[in-house]
Amino acid sequence: MTKPSLLTVTHTGTNFAIAFLELLDIPHNSGRNYTHLHAAPELTPSMRERYEDLIGTKCIVTARDPILSGIRYIHNGAPVSQVAGCWDVFLEVLPWMDAFIVDVGCREADRVEHLCDFARHVGKDPEDYMDAIIEYANAWKPLNVSSNPEKQRYIEQGILPKEQVIHIHRKLVPRRETVETTLTKKIDWSAFDDAVAWYKSLPTNDA
Repeated sequence: MTKPSLLTVTHTGTNFAIAFLELLDIPHNSGRNYTHLHAAPELTPSMRERYEDLIGTKCIVTARDPILSGIRYIHNGAPVSQVAGCWDVFLEVLPWMDAFIVDVGCREADRVEHLCDFARHVGKDPEDYMDAIIEYANAWKPLNVSSNPEKQRYIEQGILPKEQVIHIHRKLVPRRETVETTLTKKIDWSAFDDAVAWYKSLPTNDA
């Protein structure tokens, strides 16, 4: 059986996919059962080699509204531009893969079949797991999520923040003190345009 792999952008359903693979008797097992890579902000030569290692595997990739991943970066205090770069790299390397796209935003009516397709892609007969698949679909929810005001405004009103505050910690030598400074940066949401267009093109969601 061809070995599976997992390629994700941070905060797009990684834990959701890992938990379902475990349900299919494919635990991560410290990377022995499958390789998991997060897309990095830049396609460096060393990272290119790591992505190329996934070619020929039954790759699982996760999908979520890319704007929500940007908002999560604000919540984490990291530059939104960083995750925008991750999306660019992800979209560049995705065509290299024999990939199945797990859409965390899948319509409720299609969730059981979507998970069955996931199982088939990694070489599992969904009939052997049907009760567990149905239970997983009925309890469908992204894992490791958090709510914050920016997210709620976007979901409820479609309003996006125009800037973010980034906290920078610097160690002073030789006193070994840590000093925190803040930097306010404008957010370029247009950097997500290609990722949003890709996500909206998926047949599994109503984006």
